[in-house]
Amino acid sequence: MKQTDFITKACQDDLELIPIILNILAEQDSTLANAIEKPLIHQHLDRENRGESKELAVGDTIKSYTIIQTIGMGGMGYVYSAQQNYPAERKVALKLIKESLNQDLLLREIQILAGLNHPNIATLFEIGSTDHDQTFVAMELVDGCDLLSWSDENGLDKQKRLDLFLQLCEGISYAHERGVIHCDIKPSNVLVTEINGTHVVKIIDFGISQYQNYKSEHNTISGTPSYMAPEVLHTTEKIMADTRRDIYSLGVLFKKLLVNYLMTKDLQAIAEKATAIEASNRYAAVALFAADIESYKQQIPISARTHSLLYTTPLFIKRRLGVVLFSVALLIAIIAGYVAQAQQASIATEQARMAKSAQLEAEELATFLTELFNVANPEKGKDTSVTAQELLNNAKEQLLSIETPSLLDARFMHTIGSIFTRMGRYDDAEVMIDMSLQIKRRQLAENNDEVISGIN
Repeated sequence: MKQTDFITKACQDDLELIPIILNILAEQDSTLANAIEKPLIHQHLDRENRGESKELAVGDTIKSYTIIQTIGMGGMGYVYSAQQNYPAERKVALKLIKESLNQDLLLREIQILAGLNHPNIATLFEIGSTDHDQTFVAMELVDGCDLLSWSDENGLDKQKRLDLFLQLCEGISYAHERGVIHCDIKPSNVLVTEINGTHVVKIIDFGISQYQNYKSEHNTISGTPSYMAPEVLHTTEKIMADTRRDIYSLGVLFKKLLVNYLMTKDLQAIAEKATAIEASNRYAAVALFAADIESYKQQIPISARTHSLLYTTPLFIKRRLGVVLFSVALLIAIIAGYVAQAQQASIATEQARMAKSAQLEAEELATFLTELFNVANPEKGKDTSVTAQELLNNAKEQLLSIETPSLLDARFMHTIGSIFTRMGRYDDAEVMIDMSLQIKRRQLAENNDEVISGIN
Protein backbone atom coordinates (compact mmCIF):
# COMPACT_ATOMS: atom_id res chain seq x y z
CA MET A 1 0.00 0.00 0.00
CA LYS A 2 1.31 3.47 -0.92
CA GLN A 3 2.21 5.82 1.92
CA THR A 4 -0.41 8.40 0.93
CA ASP A 5 -3.12 5.73 0.61
CA PHE A 6 -2.27 4.36 4.06
CA ILE A 7 -2.39 7.83 5.64
CA THR A 8 -5.69 8.66 3.90
CA LYS A 9 -7.28 5.44 5.19
CA ALA A 10 -5.92 5.91 8.71
CA CYS A 11 -7.22 9.50 8.91
CA GLN A 12 -10.63 8.95 7.31
CA ASP A 13 -12.36 10.17 10.50
CA ASP A 14 -10.35 13.40 10.57
CA LEU A 15 -9.43 14.43 7.01
CA GLU A 16 -7.76 17.66 8.13
CA LEU A 17 -4.87 15.57 9.54
CA ILE A 18 -3.90 14.27 6.09
CA PRO A 19 -2.11 17.39 4.76
CA ILE A 20 -0.45 17.97 8.15
CA ILE A 21 1.03 14.45 8.33
CA LEU A 22 2.16 14.49 4.70
CA ASN A 23 3.87 17.82 5.21
CA ILE A 24 5.69 16.58 8.32
CA LEU A 25 7.00 13.59 6.39
CA ALA A 26 8.05 15.79 3.47
CA GLU A 27 9.84 18.31 5.69
CA GLN A 28 11.56 16.11 8.29
CA ASP A 29 14.16 18.78 8.99
CA SER A 30 11.47 21.33 10.03
CA THR A 31 9.64 21.62 13.32
CA LEU A 32 5.95 20.70 13.53
CA ALA A 33 4.85 24.29 14.14
CA ASN A 34 6.85 25.58 11.20
CA ALA A 35 5.49 22.85 8.92
CA ILE A 36 1.86 23.55 9.75
CA GLU A 37 1.73 27.31 10.02
CA LYS A 38 4.14 28.63 7.40
CA PRO A 39 3.89 28.29 3.60
CA LEU A 40 6.61 25.97 2.33
CA ILE A 41 7.69 28.42 -0.35
CA HIS A 42 8.39 30.98 2.38
CA GLN A 43 10.34 28.38 4.41
CA HIS A 44 12.54 27.86 1.35
CA LEU A 45 13.03 31.59 0.83
CA ASP A 46 13.85 32.08 4.53
CA ARG A 47 16.61 29.48 4.29
CA GLU A 48 18.07 31.18 1.21
CA ASN A 49 17.90 34.72 2.57
CA ARG A 50 18.38 34.30 6.32
CA GLY A 51 20.21 37.30 7.71
CA GLU A 52 20.24 39.21 4.44
CA SER A 53 17.75 42.03 5.18
CA LYS A 54 18.44 44.72 7.71
CA GLU A 55 15.46 46.04 9.59
CA LEU A 56 14.71 49.75 9.21
CA ALA A 57 14.31 51.95 12.26
CA VAL A 58 11.37 54.13 13.20
CA GLY A 59 11.72 57.47 11.38
CA ASP A 60 13.75 56.10 8.47
CA THR A 61 12.50 57.24 5.07
CA ILE A 62 12.13 55.54 1.71
CA LYS A 63 11.20 58.03 -0.99
CA SER A 64 7.99 59.67 0.26
CA TYR A 65 7.43 57.12 3.04
CA THR A 66 8.40 57.45 6.71
CA ILE A 67 8.65 54.24 8.74
CA ILE A 68 6.25 54.11 11.72
CA GLN A 69 6.86 50.58 12.96
CA THR A 70 7.72 47.04 11.87
CA ILE A 71 4.69 44.85 11.21
CA GLY A 72 6.62 41.64 10.66
CA MET A 73 9.10 39.63 8.63
CA GLY A 74 7.71 37.59 5.73
CA GLY A 75 9.13 35.36 3.06
CA MET A 76 9.73 38.36 0.80
CA GLY A 77 11.22 40.67 3.39
CA TYR A 78 10.25 43.09 6.14
CA VAL A 79 6.79 44.65 6.18
CA TYR A 80 6.35 48.06 7.81
CA SER A 81 3.57 50.48 8.53
CA ALA A 82 4.60 53.80 7.04
CA GLN A 83 3.29 57.32 6.51
CA GLN A 84 3.13 58.45 2.89
CA ASN A 85 3.73 62.21 2.66
CA TYR A 86 3.03 62.87 -1.01
CA PRO A 87 1.32 62.90 -3.44
CA ALA A 88 -1.27 61.61 -0.94
CA GLU A 89 -1.07 61.63 2.86
CA ARG A 90 -2.02 58.21 4.19
CA LYS A 91 -0.75 55.25 6.15
CA VAL A 92 0.38 52.28 4.07
CA ALA A 93 1.87 48.83 4.43
CA LEU A 94 5.38 49.04 2.98
CA LYS A 95 6.95 45.76 1.87
CA LEU A 96 10.73 45.99 1.37
CA ILE A 97 11.74 43.15 -0.96
CA LYS A 98 14.87 41.08 -0.37
CA GLU A 99 17.49 41.81 -3.01
CA SER A 100 18.26 38.16 -3.76
CA LEU A 101 14.62 37.14 -4.04
CA ASN A 102 13.59 35.39 -7.25
CA GLN A 103 12.67 38.31 -9.50
CA ASP A 104 10.21 36.24 -11.53
CA LEU A 105 8.26 35.50 -8.35
CA LEU A 106 8.36 39.17 -7.37
CA LEU A 107 7.21 40.42 -10.77
CA ARG A 108 4.41 37.85 -10.80
CA GLU A 109 3.04 39.05 -7.44
CA ILE A 110 3.21 42.67 -8.56
CA GLN A 111 1.49 41.79 -11.83
CA ILE A 112 -1.25 39.95 -9.95
CA LEU A 113 -1.86 42.72 -7.40
CA ALA A 114 -1.78 45.50 -9.99
CA GLY A 115 -4.59 43.82 -11.92
CA LEU A 116 -6.94 43.43 -8.94
CA ASN A 117 -9.23 46.27 -7.93
CA HIS A 118 -11.90 45.12 -5.48
CA PRO A 119 -13.15 46.45 -2.12
CA ASN A 120 -12.37 43.11 -0.45
CA ILE A 121 -8.77 42.90 -1.75
CA ALA A 122 -5.98 45.05 -0.29
CA THR A 123 -5.08 47.74 -2.85
CA LEU A 124 -1.61 48.14 -4.38
CA PHE A 125 -0.65 51.84 -4.32
CA GLU A 126 2.90 52.02 -5.67
CA ILE A 127 5.91 49.99 -6.79
CA GLY A 128 9.32 51.62 -6.60
CA SER A 129 12.94 51.24 -5.58
CA THR A 130 15.11 52.73 -2.85
CA ASP A 131 18.27 54.76 -3.39
CA HIS A 132 20.11 51.42 -3.18
CA ASP A 133 17.94 49.91 -5.94
CA GLN A 134 16.00 47.68 -3.53
CA THR A 135 12.40 47.14 -4.63
CA PHE A 136 9.53 48.19 -2.36
CA VAL A 137 5.78 47.84 -2.65
CA ALA A 138 3.32 50.21 -0.96
CA MET A 139 -0.07 48.68 -0.24
CA GLU A 140 -3.27 49.42 1.63
CA LEU A 141 -2.71 49.16 5.39
CA VAL A 142 -5.51 47.13 6.95
CA ASP A 143 -6.18 48.22 10.54
CA GLY A 144 -7.78 45.07 11.87
CA CYS A 145 -7.16 41.42 12.66
CA ASP A 146 -7.75 38.04 11.09
CA LEU A 147 -11.26 36.77 10.33
CA LEU A 148 -11.46 34.18 13.13
CA SER A 149 -10.07 36.48 15.84
CA TRP A 150 -12.27 39.40 14.75
CA SER A 151 -15.39 37.23 14.83
CA ASP A 152 -14.59 35.86 18.29
CA GLU A 153 -13.45 39.14 19.85
CA ASN A 154 -16.53 41.00 18.60
CA GLY A 155 -18.91 38.21 19.61
CA LEU A 156 -20.36 37.86 16.11
CA ASP A 157 -23.31 35.50 15.76
CA LYS A 158 -23.68 32.90 13.03
CA GLN A 159 -25.45 35.23 10.58
CA LYS A 160 -22.82 37.98 10.86
CA ARG A 161 -20.03 35.43 10.44
CA LEU A 162 -21.71 34.20 7.27
CA ASP A 163 -21.98 37.80 6.03
CA LEU A 164 -18.21 38.26 6.46
CA PHE A 165 -17.52 34.95 4.75
CA LEU A 166 -19.66 36.04 1.80
CA GLN A 167 -17.47 39.15 1.47
CA LEU A 168 -14.44 36.85 1.34
CA CYS A 169 -16.15 34.81 -1.38
CA GLU A 170 -16.82 37.97 -3.38
CA GLY A 171 -13.14 38.94 -3.33
CA ILE A 172 -11.87 35.46 -4.23
CA SER A 173 -14.53 35.07 -6.93
CA TYR A 174 -13.42 38.42 -8.42
CA ALA A 175 -9.81 37.18 -8.54
CA HIS A 176 -10.88 33.87 -10.10
CA GLU A 177 -12.82 35.69 -12.81
CA ARG A 178 -9.51 37.32 -13.77
CA GLY A 179 -7.68 34.00 -13.79
CA VAL A 180 -5.93 34.50 -10.43
CA ILE A 181 -5.82 31.70 -7.84
CA HIS A 182 -4.79 32.85 -4.34
CA CYS A 183 -3.28 29.46 -3.26
CA ASP A 184 -2.90 30.43 0.41
CA ILE A 185 -6.31 31.25 1.88
CA LYS A 186 -6.10 31.07 5.68
CA PRO A 187 -7.15 33.26 8.63
CA SER A 188 -4.00 35.41 8.70
CA ASN A 189 -4.49 36.31 5.02
CA VAL A 190 -8.13 37.30 5.55
CA LEU A 191 -8.26 40.47 7.64
CA VAL A 192 -11.32 42.34 8.89
CA THR A 193 -11.46 46.06 9.56
CA GLU A 194 -14.20 48.59 10.30
CA ILE A 195 -15.03 51.25 7.70
CA ASN A 196 -17.77 53.77 8.49
CA GLY A 197 -19.23 51.43 11.09
CA THR A 198 -19.29 48.44 8.73
CA HIS A 199 -17.19 45.29 9.04
CA VAL A 200 -15.18 44.86 5.83
CA VAL A 201 -13.07 41.86 4.76
CA LYS A 202 -9.68 42.53 3.15
CA ILE A 203 -7.73 39.73 1.46
CA ILE A 204 -3.94 40.09 1.58
CA ASP A 205 -0.76 38.25 0.54
CA PHE A 206 -1.10 37.13 -3.05
CA GLY A 207 2.64 36.37 -2.86
CA ILE A 208 2.29 32.73 -3.90
CA SER A 209 -0.71 33.21 -6.19
CA GLN A 210 -0.85 31.63 -9.61
CA TYR A 211 -2.75 32.32 -12.78
CA GLN A 212 -5.40 29.75 -13.63
CA ASN A 213 -3.98 26.81 -15.62
CA TYR A 214 -0.46 28.03 -14.75
CA LYS A 215 1.84 25.07 -14.15
CA SER A 216 4.78 25.53 -11.78
CA GLU A 217 8.21 24.86 -13.21
CA HIS A 218 9.13 23.01 -10.00
CA ASN A 219 7.38 20.41 -7.91
CA THR A 220 7.06 22.99 -5.13
CA ILE A 221 4.16 22.70 -2.71
CA SER A 222 3.09 26.27 -2.02
CA GLY A 223 0.56 27.23 0.60
CA THR A 224 -0.27 26.39 4.20
CA PRO A 225 -0.66 22.59 4.53
CA SER A 226 -3.62 22.54 6.95
CA TYR A 227 -5.63 24.55 4.39
CA MET A 228 -4.34 22.89 1.22
CA ALA A 229 -6.41 20.66 -1.06
CA PRO A 230 -5.47 16.94 -0.97
CA GLU A 231 -4.64 16.80 -4.68
CA VAL A 232 -1.96 19.48 -4.19
CA LEU A 233 -0.22 17.50 -1.44
CA HIS A 234 -0.57 14.12 -3.16
CA THR A 235 0.73 15.11 -6.59
CA THR A 236 4.20 14.08 -7.76
CA GLU A 237 3.91 16.11 -10.95
CA LYS A 238 4.06 19.80 -11.73
CA ILE A 239 1.25 21.61 -9.93
CA MET A 240 -1.60 23.05 -12.02
CA ALA A 241 -3.48 25.98 -10.54
CA ASP A 242 -7.24 25.40 -10.23
CA THR A 243 -10.08 27.40 -8.66
CA ARG A 244 -11.20 24.32 -6.73
CA ARG A 245 -7.92 24.53 -4.83
CA ASP A 246 -9.07 27.83 -3.31
CA ILE A 247 -12.59 26.45 -2.79
CA TYR A 248 -11.17 23.68 -0.59
CA SER A 249 -9.27 26.25 1.51
CA LEU A 250 -12.42 28.35 1.80
CA GLY A 251 -14.30 25.24 2.96
CA VAL A 252 -11.79 24.57 5.74
CA LEU A 253 -11.99 28.20 6.85
CA PHE A 254 -15.81 28.04 6.65
CA LYS A 255 -15.89 25.12 9.10
CA LYS A 256 -13.49 26.80 11.52
CA LEU A 257 -15.50 30.03 11.40
CA LEU A 258 -18.63 28.16 12.55
CA VAL A 259 -16.94 25.60 14.82
CA ASN A 260 -18.68 26.90 17.97
CA TYR A 261 -22.14 26.95 16.37
CA LEU A 262 -24.64 24.19 15.67
CA MET A 263 -24.15 23.06 12.09
CA THR A 264 -27.53 22.43 10.50
CA LYS A 265 -27.87 19.79 7.80
CA ASP A 266 -27.70 22.53 5.17
CA LEU A 267 -24.47 24.00 6.57
CA GLN A 268 -22.95 20.53 6.92
CA ALA A 269 -23.80 19.76 3.30
CA ILE A 270 -22.26 23.06 2.15
CA ALA A 271 -19.04 22.43 4.11
CA GLU A 272 -18.75 18.83 2.90
CA LYS A 273 -19.20 19.83 -0.75
CA ALA A 274 -16.56 22.57 -0.49
CA THR A 275 -14.00 20.24 1.14
CA ALA A 276 -14.70 17.10 -0.87
CA ILE A 277 -11.58 14.93 -1.27
CA GLU A 278 -12.15 14.67 -5.03
CA ALA A 279 -11.88 18.10 -6.66
CA SER A 280 -14.62 17.19 -9.15
CA ASN A 281 -17.10 16.81 -6.27
CA ARG A 282 -16.55 20.37 -4.99
CA TYR A 283 -18.35 23.50 -6.08
CA ALA A 284 -17.33 24.37 -9.62
CA ALA A 285 -17.00 28.06 -8.70
CA VAL A 286 -16.84 30.22 -5.57
CA ALA A 287 -20.00 31.97 -6.75
CA LEU A 288 -21.90 28.67 -6.42
CA PHE A 289 -20.47 28.18 -2.91
CA ALA A 290 -21.67 31.68 -1.96
CA ALA A 291 -25.07 31.11 -3.62
CA ASP A 292 -25.74 28.12 -1.35
CA ILE A 293 -24.87 30.20 1.72
CA GLU A 294 -27.28 32.92 0.54
CA SER A 295 -29.97 30.28 -0.02
CA TYR A 296 -29.43 28.96 3.50
CA LYS A 297 -29.81 32.46 4.94
CA GLN A 298 -33.07 32.98 3.01
CA GLN A 299 -34.41 29.49 3.89
CA ILE A 300 -34.33 28.41 0.24
CA PRO A 301 -33.28 24.84 -0.71
CA ILE A 302 -29.53 24.60 -1.41
CA SER A 303 -27.89 22.87 -4.37
CA ALA A 304 -25.65 20.74 -2.12
CA ARG A 305 -28.66 18.67 -0.97
CA THR A 306 -31.11 16.48 -2.88
CA HIS A 307 -34.47 18.22 -3.22
CA SER A 308 -37.60 16.42 -2.02
CA LEU A 309 -41.01 17.48 -0.71
CA LEU A 310 -39.91 16.48 2.79
CA TYR A 311 -36.97 18.93 2.47
CA THR A 312 -38.49 21.78 0.46
CA THR A 313 -41.97 22.03 2.03
CA PRO A 314 -40.87 22.93 5.61
CA LEU A 315 -38.53 25.57 4.16
CA PHE A 316 -41.39 27.02 2.13
CA ILE A 317 -43.65 27.19 5.20
CA LYS A 318 -40.95 28.95 7.24
CA ARG A 319 -40.27 31.38 4.41
CA ARG A 320 -43.95 32.22 3.68
CA LEU A 321 -45.55 31.57 7.07
CA GLY A 322 -47.87 34.60 6.80
CA VAL A 323 -49.39 33.48 3.50
CA VAL A 324 -49.82 29.89 4.70
CA LEU A 325 -51.56 30.99 7.92
CA PHE A 326 -53.83 33.36 6.01
CA SER A 327 -54.79 30.59 3.57
CA VAL A 328 -55.62 28.20 6.39
CA ALA A 329 -57.61 30.86 8.25
CA LEU A 330 -59.62 31.72 5.13
CA LEU A 331 -60.38 28.05 4.50
CA ILE A 332 -61.50 27.56 8.11
CA ALA A 333 -63.71 30.65 7.97
CA ILE A 334 -65.50 29.48 4.82
CA ILE A 335 -65.96 25.92 6.08
CA ALA A 336 -67.25 27.23 9.42
CA GLY A 337 -69.86 29.23 7.54
CA TYR A 338 -71.15 26.14 5.77
CA VAL A 339 -71.27 24.18 9.02
CA ALA A 340 -73.37 26.92 10.64
CA GLN A 341 -75.81 26.89 7.72
CA ALA A 342 -76.17 23.11 7.88
CA GLN A 343 -77.05 23.28 11.60
CA GLN A 344 -79.99 25.61 10.91
CA ALA A 345 -81.91 22.96 8.95
CA SER A 346 -84.69 21.37 11.04
CA ILE A 347 -86.17 18.79 8.71
CA ALA A 348 -84.37 15.52 8.09
CA THR A 349 -84.86 15.64 4.34
CA GLU A 350 -83.62 19.19 4.28
CA GLN A 351 -80.60 18.14 6.32
CA ALA A 352 -79.84 15.39 3.82
CA ARG A 353 -80.26 17.77 0.92
CA MET A 354 -78.02 20.34 2.54
CA ALA A 355 -75.41 17.69 3.33
CA LYS A 356 -75.35 16.68 -0.32
CA SER A 357 -75.19 20.32 -1.34
CA ALA A 358 -72.38 20.95 1.14
CA GLN A 359 -70.43 18.07 -0.39
CA LEU A 360 -70.77 19.52 -3.86
CA GLU A 361 -69.94 22.97 -2.57
CA ALA A 362 -66.89 21.66 -0.73
CA GLU A 363 -65.62 20.09 -3.95
CA GLU A 364 -66.16 23.35 -5.81
CA LEU A 365 -64.53 25.19 -2.92
CA ALA A 366 -61.50 22.91 -3.06
CA THR A 367 -61.15 23.55 -6.80
CA PHE A 368 -61.51 27.30 -6.31
CA LEU A 369 -58.93 27.43 -3.50
CA THR A 370 -56.51 25.21 -5.43
CA GLU A 371 -56.57 27.67 -8.33
CA LEU A 372 -56.45 30.67 -5.99
CA PHE A 373 -53.44 29.45 -4.00
CA ASN A 374 -51.68 27.65 -6.84
CA VAL A 375 -49.08 30.43 -6.82
CA ALA A 376 -48.02 29.31 -3.34
CA ASN A 377 -47.08 25.76 -4.40
CA PRO A 378 -43.43 25.21 -3.26
CA GLU A 379 -42.75 22.95 -6.23
CA LYS A 380 -43.43 25.84 -8.65
CA GLY A 381 -40.14 27.54 -7.98
CA LYS A 382 -38.55 30.01 -5.59
CA ASP A 383 -40.58 33.12 -6.49
CA THR A 384 -43.33 32.80 -3.86
CA SER A 385 -43.54 36.43 -2.76
CA VAL A 386 -47.40 36.54 -2.70
CA THR A 387 -49.20 38.57 -0.03
CA ALA A 388 -52.61 38.28 1.63
CA GLN A 389 -53.75 41.41 -0.25
CA GLU A 390 -52.76 39.81 -3.56
CA LEU A 391 -54.65 36.62 -2.69
CA LEU A 392 -57.83 38.60 -1.95
CA ASN A 393 -57.48 40.64 -5.13
CA ASN A 394 -57.02 37.42 -7.10
CA ALA A 395 -60.18 35.94 -5.49
CA LYS A 396 -62.17 39.11 -6.28
CA GLU A 397 -61.10 39.09 -9.94
CA GLN A 398 -61.90 35.40 -10.37
CA LEU A 399 -65.38 35.70 -8.82
CA LEU A 400 -66.37 38.83 -10.76
CA SER A 401 -65.26 37.24 -14.03
CA ILE A 402 -67.72 34.32 -13.77
CA GLU A 403 -70.41 34.73 -16.47
CA THR A 404 -73.16 32.72 -14.72
CA PRO A 405 -72.31 32.71 -11.01
CA SER A 406 -73.88 30.07 -8.78
CA LEU A 407 -75.30 30.40 -5.28
CA LEU A 408 -71.99 29.09 -3.95
CA ASP A 409 -70.16 31.83 -5.85
CA ALA A 410 -72.47 34.36 -4.17
CA ARG A 411 -71.52 32.97 -0.78
CA PHE A 412 -67.81 33.22 -1.72
CA MET A 413 -68.40 36.86 -2.69
CA HIS A 414 -70.11 37.60 0.63
CA THR A 415 -67.22 36.02 2.58
CA ILE A 416 -64.58 37.96 0.63
CA GLY A 417 -66.66 41.15 1.04
CA SER A 418 -66.77 40.62 4.82
CA ILE A 419 -62.98 40.25 4.89
CA PHE A 420 -62.58 43.47 2.87
CA THR A 421 -64.85 45.24 5.42
CA ARG A 422 -62.64 44.14 8.33
CA MET A 423 -59.58 45.34 6.40
CA GLY A 424 -61.15 48.78 5.80
CA ARG A 425 -61.44 48.27 2.04
CA TYR A 426 -65.07 49.42 1.99
CA ASP A 427 -65.38 50.08 -1.75
CA ASP A 428 -64.26 46.54 -2.57
CA ALA A 429 -66.50 45.18 0.19
CA GLU A 430 -69.54 46.98 -1.21
CA VAL A 431 -68.95 45.60 -4.72
CA MET A 432 -68.64 42.01 -3.49
CA ILE A 433 -71.58 42.10 -1.06
CA ASP A 434 -73.92 43.83 -3.56
CA MET A 435 -73.07 41.31 -6.26
CA SER A 436 -73.63 38.48 -3.77
CA LEU A 437 -77.08 39.86 -2.86
CA GLN A 438 -78.13 40.20 -6.51
CA ILE A 439 -77.29 36.56 -7.19
CA LYS A 440 -79.08 35.33 -4.04
CA ARG A 441 -82.23 37.29 -4.92
CA ARG A 442 -82.34 35.59 -8.31
CA GLN A 443 -81.99 32.12 -6.82
CA LEU A 444 -83.63 32.36 -3.36
CA ALA A 445 -86.90 33.66 -1.94
CA GLU A 446 -87.02 37.19 -0.53
CA ASN A 447 -87.73 35.82 2.95
CA ASN A 448 -84.67 33.55 2.89
CA ASP A 449 -82.29 34.17 5.79
CA GLU A 450 -79.32 34.72 3.47
CA VAL A 451 -81.21 37.37 1.45
CA ILE A 452 -82.42 39.14 4.59
CA SER A 453 -78.91 39.03 6.07
CA GLY A 454 -77.47 40.48 2.85
CA ILE A 455 -80.01 43.35 2.85
CA ASN A 456 -79.22 44.20 6.46
